[in-house]
Amino acid sequence: MEIRVLIVREGEWFVAQGLEVDIGTQARTLETLKQSFEMTFLAETAAREGRLDSIGPAPDEFWRAYDMEGAHRWVFNGGRDEQRTL
Repeated sequence: MEIRVLIVREGEWFVAQGLEVDIGTQARTLETLKQSFEMTFLAETAAREGRLDSIGPAPDEFWRAYDMEGAHRWVFNGGRDEQRTL
């Protein structure tokens, strides 16, 4: 499962917000942000026995921000080793 993720800087923090699944997290570095997002995703998946459809997508404002020029985008692939930054 691939999830598009919007990454924004808020002061000293980086914030990640999933689009297809309304999961978010924050960290002080990009590397730890991606690790935190993966741990949050895996915890939510386990808590829902793999059924993420109960979470729903992120609010429209995050989708619009993701499509803006200059937005920092990341594609999370559900915990597999390959991840890519757009």
